[in-house]
Amino acid sequence: MKRRKVVFIHNRAPGDIAVMTAAIRDLHKTYPGQFYTDVRTTPGLNVLWENNPYLTPLDPVKENTIHLEYGDQLRESNYKGMHFIWGFMDFINRMLGVQIKMTALKPDIHLSEHSKETAWMSGSYWVIMSGGKIDITTKWWDPERLHEVVDFFRGKISFVQVGGAKSWDVHPPIDCENVTSVVGETSLEGLLNIIYHSQGVICPVTCAMHFAAAFNKPCVVIAGGREHWTWEAYNKETLRRNMSRSNPGADIEQMLDEMVEHKYLHTAGQLPCCREGGCWKGLLEPSPEPKLRGRGLCTNQVQTKSGRKLPRCMSMITADMVIEAVMSYFGETPLFAKSHKEDLLTGDETIVIDERQAIVIPDSPHAQSDKPQLLVESKPVKLRNVYKAVKPPLTICVCAYGTGKMEKPLKTLTDDGKKKTVTHYHELHTRCINSIIKNTAFTVDRTRMYKLVVGLNEADEKTKRFLLHQVKPFVEDLVLVEHDKNIMKYPMMREMFECVRTDWVVWFDDDSHLMKKSWLTNLCRRIEKDEANKSYVAMYGRKAVHSLTNEQLLWIQHADWYRGKLPLVDSGGMPFTVFILGGWWAMRTKVIRELDWPDERIYHNGGDVMLGEALRQADWRVGNHYDGVVIDDAPRRGYSERHAGVGYDPESDEGFDPVQPEGPGVLREPAAEVQGGAAVAVQKAGLGQDQPAEELPAMQEEHVAQGEEEPGDRGGGALPGDRENPRKGQRLHPLGQAILRRRRSDFQG
Repeated sequence: MKRRKVVFIHNRAPGDIAVMTAAIRDLHKTYPGQFYTDVRTTPGLNVLWENNPYLTPLDPVKENTIHLEYGDQLRESNYKGMHFIWGFMDFINRMLGVQIKMTALKPDIHLSEHSKETAWMSGSYWVIMSGGKIDITTKWWDPERLHEVVDFFRGKISFVQVGGAKSWDVHPPIDCENVTSVVGETSLEGLLNIIYHSQGVICPVTCAMHFAAAFNKPCVVIAGGREHWTWEAYNKETLRRNMSRSNPGADIEQMLDEMVEHKYLHTAGQLPCCREGGCWKGLLEPSPEPKLRGRGLCTNQVQTKSGRKLPRCMSMITADMVIEAVMSYFGETPLFAKSHKEDLLTGDETIVIDERQAIVIPDSPHAQSDKPQLLVESKPVKLRNVYKAVKPPLTICVCAYGTGKMEKPLKTLTDDGKKKTVTHYHELHTRCINSIIKNTAFTVDRTRMYKLVVGLNEADEKTKRFLLHQVKPFVEDLVLVEHDKNIMKYPMMREMFECVRTDWVVWFDDDSHLMKKSWLTNLCRRIEKDEANKSYVAMYGRKAVHSLTNEQLLWIQHADWYRGKLPLVDSGGMPFTVFILGGWWAMRTKVIRELDWPDERIYHNGGDVMLGEALRQADWRVGNHYDGVVIDDAPRRGYSERHAGVGYDPESDEGFDPVQPEGPGVLREPAAEVQGGAAVAVQKAGLGQDQPAEELPAMQEEHVAQGEEEPGDRGGGALPGDRENPRKGQRLHPLGQAILRRRRSDFQG
């Protein structure tokens, strides 16, 4: 028999399209091998049809098309008691002359195997949705009551708030410590993934309930009296009604056993306006939009204490009702343990989330306890244009070293403001890496914003276990560069940079960490701004200045990256350089390759100072930006040495010994101050034209304040006056003397 070809067309909301998938499935199951079907649905919702086995590409111009509707079926729902799925099926039956049998009371959405295996949100959580679309405001529940529900489960259940960010979407935030909001930051594909990997959903009548039904997830639906409950509810009574009428031969008892029933909280029949079924009114206030005027105005309203208007049918649903509905999914298993410590010791299903517990009930078939969990992972986001400034993914490098207990305990603050004492090296490592995972976005199109390279420089065994058992399952692009003995920072850096294949590198010493989720967004915006101004900055971080000794100047002149530029000097004739602190920075990979950085002569200290000079020699700029980053948040510890170049003797056979002390047990550090004034870069030995003056901070390693103008941003600066030599009694560098004489001569002339 020749197969019939049909293209079904329907352009409505995501929930409608989700329900439509069930009708297409049941058409093919009822009439196997008799139809070729394709669909044309609302733009942006094609993800609901991905991996669907019942679709065949067809040309709607050449083939039979059917514009699916369910208006008549909806109006009949108050007395027929049939489900939304039946509404589509009944319309297809009438148009094609068939009699479709319902095979399941749930939409037919097929996620990819990758999406099933890869959760975009970490940990165990319930999904919540507050508010909704402005075209049907009668569906909205009181966000203050939802806040009360969420707060009731604080310390026991974590929640993820979802919702769109279009002009017609309104989602009041639920500001509780156990809520992570991804409102406006997930695509439809991301929402499907989040619900699929969740423990359950709390929402009004919206697409989230249909997605939960498709994945057989618990769902508490706050419905009121707008719709008749049989039209929307995915519960056992609705299943019996629909199966007995559309497919009486089905094994209903098996379906009931396999079904995760929704808790559909409705008030239909309890008020005069919904006594005979759903009222189908859409608005609480008249709308000026012509297309919304036919929605119908709810006239039975109440006002909350905060002044918010609610339909009376929705106001009848209390927070306690929702709490009880959520708790009903946990059966006899105690939801509230006596203490977090007891949970950690006795509950195999307990997961630590930012020092709060999110308990996966052992009896629940939706637990995902087989996966190790991170403290809190960042939320998925759209790959907005701003992120394209770093051409994601970027590579984040973390250098972790030190084992056992620290010499001195470190008192610090977590990113939620709590005080914490760090006593072991591995706590520094986990603090740094967890802050990256928590505060760095990954996109909903399955592309992480970053690859992670961790250098283990004689690191603690606890750090290794943390990386292998807790980080690796969630950061697929994780590379470990391991050395049992400390090979020092910059040799380790060279090895780690061999793993870099991205356009940008972000470096973390293990005592630096993130405090803001916006750090990457703000960095990208800064890069965009600089590139728009044709100011191509090679490196961003916390800017500082450092004086240079005569030995260091000779060391620089013997570097492969030296380009013949004479050093910057201050008004006292002292050479110095501008650099980015080495504890955290972001840098273009192509510049690292051009410089062949780090210089092989650098071991552990002073590499950041020399990198600043190497960039200046290559005409690259550095930018002062470290928003959301805490740099060097721990006392100096472990190994130390002279700064790169100090003690350099190019004529000796050994050249430079970075650890040779000046006296017994003394390691010399550059200690001279760089005083205020103007600094001028001279380009030629013959003292040609000076570059524009640059105002610099007044003290050695004085940090440029975040957000202020940077050295080099302005076109000019104050000319120097006479002042006392900052290194009184110490001979000035000859070049500094010559530059100082020339500048004074120009000033006096």
